[in-house]
Amino acid sequence: MVSFLNAIPDNSLRIIVRKTPAVSIDLLSSLKPFSRNLWLLVFVIFIYAGILVCIMERQDNEALQDRSILSQLAMSVWYAFGNIVGYGGDFHSSTAAGRLLTASLYI
Repeated sequence: MVSFLNAIPDNSLRIIVRKTPAVSIDLLSSLKPFSRNLWLLVFVIFIYAGILVCIMERQDNEALQDRSILSQLAMSVWYAFGNIVGYGGDFHSSTAAGRLLTASLYI
């Protein structure tokens, strides 16, 4: 006679394997939230701001004096990039126009 009151133990072996998702990894995914035109605009803005800083600061700022124009321009573009990104630059603005431009880069 068979009694259904006793449980029958399951002694089978099972392996559970997770399916790997078919997701492609994009190294430039951090650039995706903004369009290409917006990134181009940001690039043009910091180049233009660097040129303006070079024009405004090269005669009064000691960090830019006694350098070639290419070195002054490179330092000024790096200064503008640093202010847009938020870490600052290698030198400080000494003219009122340079300080106003630096403040506008933070906005």
